[in-house]
Amino acid sequence: MMRKNNKGFAVSTLLYGLSIMGFLIVILLMNIMSSNRVNTSNFVSQVEDELNRYSLTESSIRAGNASSDGSQEFIVPYGQEGWYKIELWGASGGANGSHQGGKGSYTSGVIYLEENTHLYFYIGTKGSGTTGGKNLGGNGNGTTSGGGGATDVRLISGYYTDEESLKSRIMVAGGGGGATTSQNGGKGGDLQGYKGDGTSGSAGQVVNSFAVATGSGGGFKNGGASEGGSSYISGYAGGSSFVFDDSDINNASFKNQQLGTVSIYYKNPVYYSGDVAENFGDIVGYDAPDKGYSFLNGYMVAGVNDGDGRASIQRVTTNNGNLEKKTNLNNIKKIVDCVDNGTTEWKEIQAISSTFERGGVNLAKEATASISSNPAATNPNNAKDGRLDTSATVTATATEKCLTVTFSTNVNLDEIAVWHKNGDVAKHSLKACTSTSDSTCLVLSNFNGTDADPIKETTNGLHYSAYRFNTSQAPENGIYYIVPVNNEAVTFTTGNSTLASSDMTITLKNIDGTRFQKWRLENAGGIYTIVETQNYNTIQINSTEATVDEYLKAQPRLPNNDIEKWRITPTGNGQYVITSVFGSKLNFDGNTVKTASSTTTGQGTKFYLINIDY
Repeated sequence: MMRKNNKGFAVSTLLYGLSIMGFLIVILLMNIMSSNRVNTSNFVSQVEDELNRYSLTESSIRAGNASSDGSQEFIVPYGQEGWYKIELWGASGGANGSHQGGKGSYTSGVIYLEENTHLYFYIGTKGSGTTGGKNLGGNGNGTTSGGGGATDVRLISGYYTDEESLKSRIMVAGGGGGATTSQNGGKGGDLQGYKGDGTSGSAGQVVNSFAVATGSGGGFKNGGASEGGSSYISGYAGGSSFVFDDSDINNASFKNQQLGTVSIYYKNPVYYSGDVAENFGDIVGYDAPDKGYSFLNGYMVAGVNDGDGRASIQRVTTNNGNLEKKTNLNNIKKIVDCVDNGTTEWKEIQAISSTFERGGVNLAKEATASISSNPAATNPNNAKDGRLDTSATVTATATEKCLTVTFSTNVNLDEIAVWHKNGDVAKHSLKACTSTSDSTCLVLSNFNGTDADPIKETTNGLHYSAYRFNTSQAPENGIYYIVPVNNEAVTFTTGNSTLASSDMTITLKNIDGTRFQKWRLENAGGIYTIVETQNYNTIQINSTEATVDEYLKAQPRLPNNDIEKWRITPTGNGQYVITSVFGSKLNFDGNTVKTASSTTTGQGTKFYLINIDY
């Protein structure tokens, strides 16, 4: 197997440190020589912190470097335990004439790894002709091209298709489906794969086989014919998992876990097909860890990557305890989720804790949690049964309809997620309260939209992570992807380092993880500067007036100049409106982002800020 890391990274870290010192010396000399730079010391401090973070242990993993069994081994270096960010991109399916293969998906999360932990990366490859890509891409036939392979991380090595190795996967980015002679391939999915026409394909929550279909994309569950495979993040609400129970696999507390518990891998794993538990037995040579492998701050997007898959692992903090950024969702007694629709159905409410005695679990499903509704609902407990295929229904005529999950004791949560069967919702509120009184509630969502401008709810549901800032409030300083609500696969991107700064027009490209796509928000009294982390240029407009149809550029910093100043206003549910101080709004028209008038409304003026500090 291919080893990606060991003690040698101590040397690379030293080299990174020396390069940082050289860079900072240059910056300081420039400061001495320049008499008109404003706030240079603050800027240098930010650059220093950023470079130090990027200089920590990091590895980019590509196709073509694997050992004979397909794995590339990563070993956490001695003295380098801590929190690691892992990102995966699935491979795309093969094209067929004028029809394109589906793009692979993107997944990411942060996980605590001890030194000398062994992880095994399997990188999917693109479907070629009728040959499916490596790592579960389905072969094609006379009318269908090969599907793209999944990209995943495992705890046990083995050949791509070895079942014991497959059962140990802790993160998967689904591959895209192969195109047919009449249709594009389905895109690699999120919690489920997709068909070529964009509709939902095979659900990925139930793992009952590793069967590969004609031209299917590989995934946590492989797609159907020409469909994309599903994705998976251990610990991500709504995901399926192989769970453990060494004593009684039919214990009621483990029933229906296939559709909604955190995902942990232990010795003697169990999976559920319906209510039937099946035990795979002990895996020879594998010792159970002291705790489960559960990611925090998980994020997945369907249909992102074109070409072979790839992966990245980066140590993002030296903190050996809890993540420092957790700012909410501790000591929670109840969760209240409300919508304003005629007939409202909830598929599910989940409350995930990674600090529970089993290493992480959906506490909303536990017997110690109860659910109630206002007005009365039909089958309210369907919304906490761990399944995404059953619903609780409120049909009364009252304007606001709510479901409440109440815990027998106060709990610490890492994530809350909800799924509404109707999909997009025009009005939505979500509160997490530290007592049964509504006066103790933290508001996570307070969205008051219209039917024409709803919250866009995908099959992933609506997720609220304790490790992201409260998205119903103004964003905190940090590093983000800026993503249009209308297309979550793309993000703000500058050109590349070969272009003159005057040509750094902001484009929209699929998420690729480069620093051209990572933007640092700097808040000064409610006015933000948006800084690209590759060249430290800022997003600017050209005019000091509220002009429209103006393309944006990333230019050298101009401290105290209003053309690089922006207001970023929350809409109440994770979406933001970005406006220049002169009044021009940013507007996404499906292909580009340009300025629009201050009165422009609709989905095109809404953006997500995806925090990627860790």
